[in-house]
Amino acid sequence: MTEEASPPDPEADELPATGLPAVDQALTALADLEQRPVSDHHTELAAAHEVLHDELQTPSGQVEGRG
Repeated sequence: MTEEASPPDPEADELPATGLPAVDQALTALADLEQRPVSDHHTELAAAHEVLHDELQTPSGQVEGRG
């Protein structure tokens, strides 16, 4: 008998790990965005966007620190 994986709980406190440390850090930085002043949102979102853009533009296996 095989167990099916249960769907992710949207109320869970843990963020999913992507396996990409830079992306995981960017997601962690955004996790409490709603608790921060709106004036900080642009800066935080722009930083996360830059990380995601860099990761997507780098061929797999070519990111420094990853093998």
